[in-house]
Formats: sequence, structure tokens, C-alpha cells
Amino acid sequence: MVAASSRSRHWRALDSVRGAAVIAVVCWHVYKLTLARGMNAHAVPVYLWPLGTARLGVDVFFVLSGLLVTRSWHGARERAAHWFEAAWDFVRRRARWILPAYWVSLIVLVPLLASSLLDDPRRLLAFVTLNQYVKFWLPDKVNPVTWSLTTEWHFYLLVPLVAWLLRNVGRWRVLAACIALTVVWWMHPPFFLPSSFIFGRLDQFVAGAIVGQLVVESRSTPHALERLVHTDRFVPVAVAGLVALGTYHGASLGLGHYRLADALLHPLFGLLTAGLLLRMLTDTRERELAAGPLLAWFGVISFGLYLWHYPILDQGLRLARAAAPMPDAVAMIIAVPALVACSVLAAHLSYVLVERPFTRPRERPEPPKDAGTLASWPSPRSWESRPSTP
Repeated sequence: MVAASSRSRHWRALDSVRGAAVIAVVCWHVYKLTLARGMNAHAVPVYLWPLGTARLGVDVFFVLSGLLVTRSWHGARERAAHWFEAAWDFVRRRARWILPAYWVSLIVLVPLLASSLLDDPRRLLAFVTLNQYVKFWLPDKVNPVTWSLTTEWHFYLLVPLVAWLLRNVGRWRVLAACIALTVVWWMHPPFFLPSSFIFGRLDQFVAGAIVGQLVVESRSTPHALERLVHTDRFVPVAVAGLVALGTYHGASLGLGHYRLADALLHPLFGLLTAGLLLRMLTDTRERELAAGPLLAWFGVISFGLYLWHYPILDQGLRLARAAAPMPDAVAMIIAVPALVACSVLAAHLSYVLVERPFTRPRERPEPPKDAGTLASWPSPRSWESRPSTP
């Protein structure tokens, strides 16, 4: 009973983190489509710079993904008799979380916004197989936010290797190597691949995977890093660091000024996020505080909200401006709240009608129990296997 309750608290807290991250991403896109529309990236007003922190909500998703998906892989290995069975179980579960809702969005958006793709099977196949971000400009043809799904899906393919390296090479060596790879990749992306391709974000996934390891180990022997994140000054310093990095990011609308600084920004943001997650997950009081019902609900519908908010905002604002030309300040007050509400409704419908039917755990008959034994407490779906993508 205690173990099941602990998993439930962990999951609600992580739902809240995911909910906060998706709200931040929505706020960033509202800003980009209204106040920042047509703005020179090198002449952003100083008072708007901190809004860049909201865009880095995607980084939070990647750290969460490393934590949750790596744990899911370990769970698949424990359940399976051999590696291939575990790999199939892992991929099947990941596909059920992401592909149905994503494919439904393609069925709706491609004919409406990118009908030319219907005559281009190769690029349409790239979308269907979640490989559209191989061409950095291709996601914009349908839904710009789907670039992150390519990076996420490619991480799924690397999870077995990442788990093996963490176990056999050492977590800190692997993390240091991934940070170095990220910096090099961001400064000189090869083969015309985008900077946020999997090898430009792998360090964030690995940081999340290490948090998952440390949380499990903390039940027996707290790690020195755990003691560090529980010091009184860690939270204000980490939050200040996140805002400082976001402010730098917002100074150029995310386009960057200095190559080395931009290459270091995402690894630093990921490390600070991982530290805050480690503190939350190893502190009962903070975990309970984080598990607020409203943010947790947004976390539950986060994937649908992530998929639908941008096309609804973008196309809705276009129609509003065409029907009744208005300054962006007026659009912010009148049109944006209605469009955000439509996005939330679409996300809720996506969760209820598409995501939940595919991810609801199947009822399995319980094995016969030995006489005289107590019935096991019914355990909810483990928080480690929940979806990592928004």
C-alpha cells in the first residue's frame, strides 16, 4: 500500500511539472504570434527578455523524458524473458502513447494546412514516421511544435544503449560526454541537420535518466548530489539560473547571438531542471506541494495541448485579423483567451477520445493465490511508464 501511494504521489507531482511546462510553451507561442510578430530578433525590448524562459519548457519535457522513459525501459527488461521481447514491449508502449493522437492531428492538419504534402509521399512519410525534423524547415509546413517529437522518438531508439552505458561506463562519464557532444553539435551541426536533433539534446535526456537512478538509490543511501540539492540555497540559485538563461534566450527570440553561449544554454538549463526534479522527488513535503490538481490536470492533457495549441492560435489569429483588423494588443485581450480555451478543449477531447483508449491498462485475470496469503494491494499504473512527451 505504501509503495503504491508513493508512486501515485510521484506521478501527480510529475504531472504538475509537465502541466507547468506545457503552459509555459503555450505562453511563449502566444507571445511569438502577437507581441513578437514581425519583431527584429536583435531589437527585442529588454522588459520582454525574461519571456524567453517560457520557450525552454521544451527542455523540461526532454529531462522528464529521460527520467520516465529510461525507467520504462528498465521495467520492460524486468518483465521480459529476453532483450528482443523487452524491446518490442517498450516500443509498443511508447507508440501507443504518442502515435494515435499525433496521427489524428496529421489527418486533420495536413489537408487543411499543407495539402501539397499529399502529392509528396516522401515528405508525408517523414511526418508519419516522426522523422520530419531531419529537415529543420519541414515541421513548419504543418505544425512547428512537432520538431520535438522527432528528437523524442529518436531518443526512444537510443534508450537501450543509454541504459547500458550508464550501467557499464558510469553515469557522470556518460553525462560529461553527452554535454561535450551537445556543445560540439550546436556549434557545428553536420550534414545540414538541425541543432536540436537528438545529438544536440541527448545530454538533457541523460540528465533525466540519472535523476531516475538517484531517486531509486535515495531509498537506501542518499547520494552527495541529493544532499546538495536539499541545501537551503539551492532552489533560489537554481530558479535564478533558469530565469537568467531564459532571459538570455529571450533577448534574441531564441535565435542566439554567440555560438558558444548558445551551445551551453540548453545543457545548463537541463542540469538545473534535473537538480530541481531530484529535490522534489526526494522530498515528501515538496512533492505533495507540487502535486496540485489543476497543474496535474494540465499535465494529463499536455500532449494534446502541445499538439493542437499552435495551429489553433496561428490560424485563429489569422482569421480574426482578416475578419476584423485589430492591433496585436487588442488581439491579446479578445482573441487569444478564446483560442487558448479552444486549444484546451481540443486537448481534453484528444485525451478522452484518442489517447486514453489506447493507453488504458488492460484488465488481466489475477493468478490463483495460495491459501492463507493476503491479496496484494491493487497497484495503479507505475509513474515510470507514463508518457514523457507533452
